Amino acid sequence: MAGDAPGQGTPARAYPDKTLRLIVPFPPGGGNDIIARVVGQRLSEVTGSWSWSTSRRAGGVIGATLAATAAPDGYTLFLGSLGNLAINPALKDDLPYQPRAISRRVHALHLCLILLVHPSWLRNPS
Repeated sequence: MAGDAPGQGTPARAYPDKTLRLIVPFPPGGGNDIIARVVGQRLSEVTGSWSWSTSRRAGGVIGATLAATAAPDGYTLFLGSLGNLAINPALKDDLPYQPRAISRRVHALHLCLILLVHPSWLRNPS
């Protein structure tokens, strides 16, 4: 019999076998940029692959468009926010991307911000 037996095809490649790309649509120096740098550094350590961070402005539109048009190959991460995933699409009909296109193409990092206040800062209503 000629050919490969089932399950005997091309061996699987180790992931990642090329550079991971982290798209960060925020300017340098802010909270999201710091998070991206920490995540990128840790990804580099864990995967042995360099993680590339791209900072874009324009309210996140440029970075979100890059994410929405990225190849769906598992090598692109997108640090999105409420602004570019919910607010911009609700306010603008002519965006060059759709949030659903991003979630189908890239791995999105979801973060939750919590404001903690010490009880001594609260007003006493009495």
